[in-house]
Amino acid sequence: MIQSVERAMRIMELLDESGAGKPLRVLELSRLIGLKQPTVHNFLQTLVQLGYVAQEEETSKYYLTENTRFLGWSGTKKQQLIQSSRPVAQRLFDRFNETVLLVVQDKNIRTTLFSINSSRALTVRAESRMDSKFYSSATGRCLLCGLNPDGLEQIYRINELPLAGEWDSVRTREDINRELQQIQKAGHSIYKAEGVVAIGAPVFLPKPSINAALGLFIPESRFTPEIKKEIIPAVMDTAAEIVRVCNT
Repeated sequence: MIQSVERAMRIMELLDESGAGKPLRVLELSRLIGLKQPTVHNFLQTLVQLGYVAQEEETSKYYLTENTRFLGWSGTKKQQLIQSSRPVAQRLFDRFNETVLLVVQDKNIRTTLFSINSSRALTVRAESRMDSKFYSSATGRCLLCGLNPDGLEQIYRINELPLAGEWDSVRTREDINRELQQIQKAGHSIYKAEGVVAIGAPVFLPKPSINAALGLFIPESRFTPEIKKEIIPAVMDTAAEIVRVCNT
């Protein structure tokens, strides 16, 4: 078992060493690692299923997906992110007393690192810890903004295109790209459903490379024009502050 893990890791190292934009064939990997082609092929298929490796359709070459960037930040680094960002998010919560949360994209899953739930009588609680709501959530759409074409392709492969009701006016990949460009330009995303308004802002941390998003839930009855003008910039400023704090 240990030898199998070592071989799988070595294949990933070779793909990483080959550099971006230079995928490798099974034959090339077989020669580099000193294993028979069927053995290398089996390892690659396992890594493809796990989402760490992908194969080009035209050339049949293999390359690392951006999911591998999360291999080094679980555990201690995840706790460091929580410890650094939670005090910043707490200040946003203290200002509005509305539910605040921080999520990250982990492979094809949207994972909630923490949530601070409002104490109001009429409130929206953040309960889910892991889901695949990239289309039907404000933070999920912000996470999509942080993905390169390869990362988006991974999401499309698993989630396909949005179902009816998940994302208004979005039916094709071109529609998604258009919407993501608008979110990137605005610096935030808004999603409304069942009397709830969700506001999201991208939080991309280059070191370590983490694709995250800050979210805030507010009942639609409290989302007045006046509070809208105040709360959206506050969410965006808090997201920017998290980036600043985590990068210092």
